[in-house]
Amino acid sequence: MKSFRLKKILFLVSTFLFLPYLTLSAQIKPEPSNINNKSIFTSSIEKSIDYLYNLDFDKAKLELNKAIEADKENPAGYFYTAMVYWERILSNPYDKEAFNLFQDWTSKSIEVAEKRIKEKGKDSESLFYLGGSYGFKARRDLIKKDWWQALWNARKGRFYLKEAFELNPQNYDTYLGLGMYDYFLDKMPKIIKFFSFFLSLSGNKTLGLEELTKCATQGKFAKTEAKYVIVSIYTYLEKDYSKALPFAIELNEKYPRNPRFYYTTAIVYSKMKIWDEALKLTDEISEKTKKGEPNFTSDWIPKVDYLKGEIYREKQNYSQALSFYNLAINSDLAKDTWVLPWSNLRIGMIFDLLGQRKMAVAKYRKVLELKDISEENTYAHEFAKKYLSSPYSKNESEVPE
Repeated sequence: MKSFRLKKILFLVSTFLFLPYLTLSAQIKPEPSNINNKSIFTSSIEKSIDYLYNLDFDKAKLELNKAIEADKENPAGYFYTAMVYWERILSNPYDKEAFNLFQDWTSKSIEVAEKRIKEKGKDSESLFYLGGSYGFKARRDLIKKDWWQALWNARKGRFYLKEAFELNPQNYDTYLGLGMYDYFLDKMPKIIKFFSFFLSLSGNKTLGLEELTKCATQGKFAKTEAKYVIVSIYTYLEKDYSKALPFAIELNEKYPRNPRFYYTTAIVYSKMKIWDEALKLTDEISEKTKKGEPNFTSDWIPKVDYLKGEIYREKQNYSQALSFYNLAINSDLAKDTWVLPWSNLRIGMIFDLLGQRKMAVAKYRKVLELKDISEENTYAHEFAKKYLSSPYSKNESEVPE
């Protein structure tokens, strides 16, 4: 299904390609009179990044306020503040306040970076954050499905990142942004490549993976983001799960307050058919949710039930799979989320495998009745339409992930 593959790649692009590039290694050397403020600035940024990955937004924001106070002319403080609100959006896609603040702080980051370049000339740090900020703008455009504007801002972002790298080739963190551009642009369908050609954009999948790996192993502050991007690429696109697993485990162990890393690692284990480890992680998420541990909010409950359904479906234990999919569907917390359409779709697929076509059709129709509120739902809708026309079978050359 070519249209599904296009949307799948675009969804991953919108999730990763224009993420912020977490780095301070492009910093210029401070003047002696500014050493104290520079120390406060660097320390606060470092702390804010760790807080962000553990989803402690309030503490991250406090540290970033200190950073901005220490150096108001440095775009980094404004840039990472935008990231606070970006992480809030990832946690809650319906947070309109976070989306507006994300845009405001991104614009402020660009304003400060451009002013600094105008007054003091080009330096690697300013160019780096300027490129990252235009990547942010491209991410916003993708959310709005403004593809041309997204490509245009992506082009600008990539241009500034390359300039930053040329000024400081030892800044391995720049490989994160460059690697994502090279990989995803190469993975785009031909029609997208055709249009991107006119914007002088081209990619190289092999080079992109090499650049991302270099950042993950030799980078300074961008290591974590590079590892998460690598996990996602090898899990959802390359399907080379053994390469995803070490990075997934490392992220999960380093950031124990981030349920997203638990969930992702469980997915990788399940794809490798290491069922016990996958189920162990889902149980850990459930237990932490019951205890009310930070960030393990109740909305993870139907997501975990869905993932358990996935694990048992892949084990071909269909009765158990149906039980967990139904738990997910019957949860009030699943309302208006991707869990509802995907759980109904999976149940329909199982009914087709069991020869219960009428029940399968009913589930596919249910999927189409649900609101198309996100890219994930769009994928489910496409597969529901496909399986209404032709029953799902184990011999499908491409099944939804």
